[in-house]
Amino acid sequence: ADRPPGGVPLVRSERHPDLLLVHGRVGGRRVLMELDTGKSRTVIDPGVAEALDLSEVDRGVEIGDLLLGPHRFRVASAKLVDLGGIDPDLEEPIAVGVGSDLLRRVVLVVDRDRESAWFLER
Repeated sequence: ADRPPGGVPLVRSERHPDLLLVHGRVGGRRVLMELDTGKSRTVIDPGVAEALDLSEVDRGVEIGDLLLGPHRFRVASAKLVDLGGIDPDLEEPIAVGVGSDLLRRVVLVVDRDRESAWFLER
């Protein structure tokens, strides 16, 4: 299907078809992200945080540069959470769970028919 410009392709989970998964970047590294409005805080897998040498802060780590679609965010304190168990069958593990702390700052549009998500200015 034709996609309107600016969309980010969704990544399918056979195990959990309703999961919203997209690729984004943390510190310039391309990672798989789960979009989860039910999470109040953004979370990051401890192994990914360690590999990126993220600074430890009170209650987590600081993500200085998280890119989601065209939007850049700083996360003052991302919680360390092992995300590997969500869907172990994915080609690559989920590295970041983007919570409502970031998602409330954009308008998220999801089109499952076009298998794309858009992050629009609020």
